[in-house]
Amino acid sequence: MFDSLILKIKHSIQHWSSNFLTYAGRVQLINSIIFGMETFWCSCTLLPQEVLRRINKLCKDFFWGILPDGRRMVFKKWKDICLPWDAGGFNVKDLSTWNDALQCRWIYLLAHTTEGSWSQDSFSSSLKGILAVRDRLVALAGSITAASSLINSWYSRGKFKVTAAYSYLRGVVLAGPWTATLSHPHLVQSHKIICSLAAQQKLATVDNLQSRGFYVVNRCSLCELALEYHAHLFFNCSFSKDVWHQLLQWMGMHRAGSCLLTELEHTNVGSTHNWRMAWYCTSLAAAVYQIWNERNTRLF
Repeated sequence: MFDSLILKIKHSIQHWSSNFLTYAGRVQLINSIIFGMETFWCSCTLLPQEVLRRINKLCKDFFWGILPDGRRMVFKKWKDICLPWDAGGFNVKDLSTWNDALQCRWIYLLAHTTEGSWSQDSFSSSLKGILAVRDRLVALAGSITAASSLINSWYSRGKFKVTAAYSYLRGVVLAGPWTATLSHPHLVQSHKIICSLAAQQKLATVDNLQSRGFYVVNRCSLCELALEYHAHLFFNCSFSKDVWHQLLQWMGMHRAGSCLLTELEHTNVGSTHNWRMAWYCTSLAAAVYQIWNERNTRLF
C-alpha cells in the first residue's frame, strides 16, 4: 500500500533533480511537496517506521546529491538540518517527529470516542503505533493527566494544531549567539542556507573535499595565491577583503570585517524594528552567498 507513496516521492525528486535546484530549492521541495504527501497519508493511516526510513533516505539523497560512485557529499547531519533556523538548521521537518505529532490527533479522537483510551487497555495491533506515541507523550509530560491536557490544548475550534504538537515533541531548541541572525524574516532563504553552512564550515571547500578522500588541487579560486578553507575564502582572501571593505563603507560602518561568526553575532538584531542591523544582516548573508557563487563560477 505504501509503495505508491514512495513512488510518488521518487517521481517528484527525479523531476526536480533534472532542474538543478539550489539547496534552498531542495529545502522548499522537501518541506512543501514531500512532507505534504506524507502529511496527507498520515491523516488517513499510520506510516510504518520502515516507510519513514525510506522517505528520509530519499530526502537525504536528494538534498546532498549522489555522486557517480554512489557516495553522498554529506557535510551536515540530517538531524541538524531539521533544526530551526535560529538553532543552526534549515527548518526542515523531522519526519519521525512530525509523524508522531500527526498521530496525536488520533490520540485525541480516541480519547473522546473510546472509553479508557488513556489507560493501559489493549487495542488491536493496528493501533500499536498510536499507543507508542501516547506512551512517549505521557513520559514527556510526566503523567496521563498532563498528557491529556496537552492533547486537549492542541485541539481548538475543530482543528488539531499539529505544529504545536511537533514543537513540543521536538523539545526545546536553544538559539546560539550567531544563529538567531539567520531567523530574521527579511533574509533570502538561499542566502541563509549558504551563510549557515559557511559559518559552520560545512560547505564543499577544497579542504573539506580533501578530508573526504577527493583528490583536488587546493588553491583559492578567488585570489589564486593561498589554500582554500572557510576562513580564508570569506574573510582573509584579498578578493573577500575588498568585498567587505566596500560593503562596510557603503553602509557607513568604518571598521574592518573580522570573521563570519563574529559578524553574525554582531548582527544579532533581536528585533525586526532595528532597521540598521536588519539591513546589515541581509547584506552580510547576501555577500557570503555571492562570494561563494563567484568562487563556484570561477572554479567550474
